[in-house]
Amino acid sequence: RLLSGSDGLAERLLGLRRAVTTPFEAEAPEMITAAELLDRFGEVDGKDIERVRRMKLLIPLGDHRFEVPSPALMQAAEEVMGLGISLHTALALVERVSRDCESISRTFTKLFLREIWDPFEQEGQPDERWDELIDAVNSLRPLASEALLALFKQRMTTQLEDAFGKVIEHQAKRK
Repeated sequence: RLLSGSDGLAERLLGLRRAVTTPFEAEAPEMITAAELLDRFGEVDGKDIERVRRMKLLIPLGDHRFEVPSPALMQAAEEVMGLGISLHTALALVERVSRDCESISRTFTKLFLREIWDPFEQEGQPDERWDELIDAVNSLRPLASEALLALFKQRMTTQLEDAFGKVIEHQAKRK
């Protein structure tokens, strides 16, 4: 009844909802047992277990099994630990990066609402612009991701060059 009596608005809203709720780049979750976790990460401190639970890095399924929503993130954790960095330190970094990502995501969303949605709404949500609006939502994620990655690469390079430039300078002075 809603769909038939809305002059197509319900279909447009459903299209917008699909664009907004479609997962970014779907990463297939994996299942892992407690024994496998122990093998891969060793004994984990209670505070770190709480951090993992709070950040939803592992989802308990019962029966000593867990869902890993982001296998890539788990792989990165293993590689970081392989470099000699503790899980505790890595989780602290993930927490910080997660907060920063939340802020960045909020900024892109506010930009979209201010620059795309608000004008569309002020124009009375014209029928002919719904597809354009949905396309803009679909474009927002990859554009934001590409911009963030490009900026991160620049900043990371600068940070590494600065830090290791100082290390090399310090080493040269020691000799």
